[in-house]
Parts: sequence; C-alpha cells; structure tokens
Amino acid sequence: MLSCLALSTRADELAPAPPPTPFRVGFSASLFEVINAQDARAAVKSWSYAITAENDLSIQPDAEIIADLTTLTTALQSGTLEAAGLTTDDFFALREAVELSHLFVTQTAGQTHEEYVILVRRDQGITSLAELQDHDLLVHQSPRLCLALPWLDRTLHDQDLPSAPSFFDHLIPHPKLTQVVLPVFFGRATACLLTRRDFETMAELNPQLGRQLVAVASSPPYIPAVMALRADFNSPELPGILAALRTLHQSPSGQQVLLIFQGEALVPCLPADLEPSLELLRAATELR
Repeated sequence: MLSCLALSTRADELAPAPPPTPFRVGFSASLFEVINAQDARAAVKSWSYAITAENDLSIQPDAEIIADLTTLTTALQSGTLEAAGLTTDDFFALREAVELSHLFVTQTAGQTHEEYVILVRRDQGITSLAELQDHDLLVHQSPRLCLALPWLDRTLHDQDLPSAPSFFDHLIPHPKLTQVVLPVFFGRATACLLTRRDFETMAELNPQLGRQLVAVASSPPYIPAVMALRADFNSPELPGILAALRTLHQSPSGQQVLLIFQGEALVPCLPADLEPSLELLRAATELR
C-alpha cells in the first residue's frame, strides 16, 4: 500500500500542469482615434503585462486593437475574445449581439463620468444655444466625447431646433484641446464643445479662461467608455482576473496604462450606472 501511495504521489507530481486560461481583450479602435498607432499598440501590450505583473494568475493574457465593430462582435461571439474595451456608443451597438457582464469604467479624480459644455466668450452677450445658429462650433476630438454629439442633437431637438449638422454652419473637430478653446477665448471663433473636466483643468492653469468663457449649454453626466467580459466566460481564474482589474492602478505598469486611457483606476460599474448613457443613444437612434 505504501508503495502504491508513493507511486501515486510521484505520478501526481509528474502530471503536467493544466494550460493557462486565455484572457484575450479586444479594444475598439475608436478608443485610440487620436493616438499614434504605434503608441496605441504599445499601450494594449502593456495592458496585458500589467494584468499579470503582480498577480499570481494562471492566465495567458493578450490584447489587440480591433479596427471595426463587426470584427470585434464576431470575435466575441466566436469565443476568440474574452473581453472588450469599448466606447459607450460601440457598446450600445453590439450589446444585442453579445451578452456582456462584469462592467468596468475608468475613474479620474473620483469621477467615472463626463459632462459636456458649449462655451462662448462672456462679452459676446450670447446666453442661449439657439443664438449659435449658423455659427461654427469647434469640437474637441476625443473618445471621451463620443456621446457629445448625441447629447447636442437631443438638446437641439428638445428646443425645436435642427440637428447639429444643419444648425451650425460647420462642425470643426480638432484633437488638440488648445486649438478648440483658445480660438474662442481670443475671439476667432464663436463657440466650442468639450468636457467640463478639460475646461476646468485649463482654467486652473489659466484663470483668465474661467473668467472670460461661459457655458451656454451643459450636459448631464454620461459614461463615455466601458470594459466588459463575455457573460459566458467561465474560468477558475475569473475571481483573480476581476481582482487584478480592480487593483490595476496599484502597480506602476498599471498606472502607466491607465494614463493612456485617461484614467486613474478601473472600477466596477453597475448596469444601472450605464443606463442614462444608453438611453441617450436610444433617443439619438430614434431621432435619426
């Protein structure tokens, strides 16, 4: 009996370890539309490393940027991806095709949402959105503003005004924040659209901006991006993966990756938290 037990123990020791669980994440290209392609690829590879760097997980992580939503949806449906990072409008578009769970959002300065503002110079005397008809609107081009135009269209509709492309003379996007705000500040443009957070940051650095620029329209809080896992992803490593996501900001590599995504931490998100953003997109679909 002792001999058999010894042989059995030795066989267990020699048995190959189970293969690591694949954890493949596809990031929508819309998250990186204003980032250099090489920097974007480096960011998602760093993201893979950060997940396992300080966590004792038997997983094989991988991450890639998916060029279009159809390819991303197919990869989730076929099981070749376990998770996805998406702008909220992309999440809205694929939510009926793929069941997703375990939602995460980025947090910055304690906030997980963005608010949008339309700014004009205080001395112009413009006090309402309606007064901007046939003027140009400078728009900050950023994934964080993916819900800005749907909000603007619904706001215009609620005031019995045309949709943004018809209401404004031109919608002019620009990836550099200064090229959106400073032309309005110096009187070379009438109005600009950006996040309240970005405006407040610029006003802290240059208090004259806060004194000279005023909002004629502002949005409710919306969540602009989300990360989610496939609902049918089942692995003994799942609790560890979720813990690694929640503590991503605690490692230097994780902090560096989060900076690329304009966040300070990943935090769990309830479906109810996302509902106002999805309701806005439903309304935008009906308007179209």
